[in-house]
Amino acid sequence: MPTAEGTWPPTARISVQAREALTQKRNFYPSHGFMISAGTVTVDMETKQALLVFNKRQGVYQLPKGRKDIGEDLLTCAVRETLEETGVQATPLALKVATRATVAREEETVEDTDGSAYGNGDLLLGGAGGHGGDGGDGIVGEGLTMGRYNFEAAACCQYMDLKTMAMKMVFYYAATGDSRAEPKALEGPDEGLFENVWTDVEWAAERLTFKEDGQVVKKVLADMRRSGYDI
Repeated sequence: MPTAEGTWPPTARISVQAREALTQKRNFYPSHGFMISAGTVTVDMETKQALLVFNKRQGVYQLPKGRKDIGEDLLTCAVRETLEETGVQATPLALKVATRATVAREEETVEDTDGSAYGNGDLLLGGAGGHGGDGGDGIVGEGLTMGRYNFEAAACCQYMDLKTMAMKMVFYYAATGDSRAEPKALEGPDEGLFENVWTDVEWAAERLTFKEDGQVVKKVLADMRRSGYDI
């Protein structure tokens, strides 16, 4: 509503950061102009191998991924697509992923893998009205939750899908799988399209065709090690 002086909008001093936010470039995408997908970095923790797929149609090594169904959450999508493309049942793995997702106030205290308990008071850098500084590794700490086990996406890749000209966003999640188990037989459009390639985790990033996919693998492995896993 107008101020006592009758001005609209109210005149007030705003920070340089807020002023820059008002003038920064933003992009608009209608519903048909973007595509949301999800996939996994599935690791056999015993053999220390990561699950890659060789796309026979495109001739590339990639991570298992695919588009979400209507009403489907992204983690469910990631697990489903991994199963549909590889026949491998991926099990989501909770890691200490640094995330911009917020902690629900009503969330109950959860037991950590070492037997200790953690709850809503875990490390939250920054917050409303303040600056969190650096969260480590050059990460801006404002509003960043760290040191807390969660199932949030470890990474996201974004690029233009040349078939549809839609902006594609792929969210990747950490998971475990059994490299020695017999994969489920594939059916439907993915039958015969992909070949499973279990690769030593130290070489997985380099084997992938796209550099960004390799960065995803490196990020997940770093999160695993930061979370106490010997991988």
